[in-house]
Amino acid sequence: MADVWTKDQDLKFYGVKIGARMTAVRLDENVFVHSPIKLTDDLASDLQATGRVRWAVAPNKMHHLYIADFKKRFPEAAVFCAPELDKKRSDFKFDGVISNEQSFPWNPHLHHVFIEGAPFYNEVVFYHPKTKSLIVSDLATNFQHSDSAMTKFFLTLLGSYRHFGWTKTEKRLFIKDKTAFYRSLDKVLSFDFDRVILAHGEIVETGGKAMMTQVFGRSGS
Repeated sequence: MADVWTKDQDLKFYGVKIGARMTAVRLDENVFVHSPIKLTDDLASDLQATGRVRWAVAPNKMHHLYIADFKKRFPEAAVFCAPELDKKRSDFKFDGVISNEQSFPWNPHLHHVFIEGAPFYNEVVFYHPKTKSLIVSDLATNFQHSDSAMTKFFLTLLGSYRHFGWTKTEKRLFIKDKTAFYRSLDKVLSFDFDRVILAHGEIVETGGKAMMTQVFGRSGS
């Protein structure tokens, strides 16, 4: 298994095919799982073949649907969440809430930034220096192709089809504190990443930092 690998599954949001992607990161002999999807026996076997499944993260307030099933399959894994998701999912006991002020067991092999100022998502993004990979969930999407006419229509209507990152409309909707938001993005853009792994849409294999800078740099605000 590679140090970073992904697994996709089908997902519809109000009839629109957006898909979902889980990312597994090998850190020495341990495995970090970002945004778990529905577990199959084959997927669980792949995770176990990668290493000891130590940590899982629900990275924002929307990406948490399969976290309880994941914990049942991997009871020894510590499960962390984005700020305030623990209140939304009061039915599930998380092992910790991620913040920018604390260190976490996946540091220093994996860095994270809580994106402040966008409370609808309260997203935490991750950076893996070894592979120069930035891992995001809803901070950016990248729908370049779709086999669904309905999906193409609605994403085009929203300005999200063949568009990387948030649209101007999404920025107006989601950014409630510009100072805090762009301060967080400055931290993200200080990382030396090239690839961007997204939960929805196509992975950007190279040139990802330039694309993120164009959308979320100060000049793109």
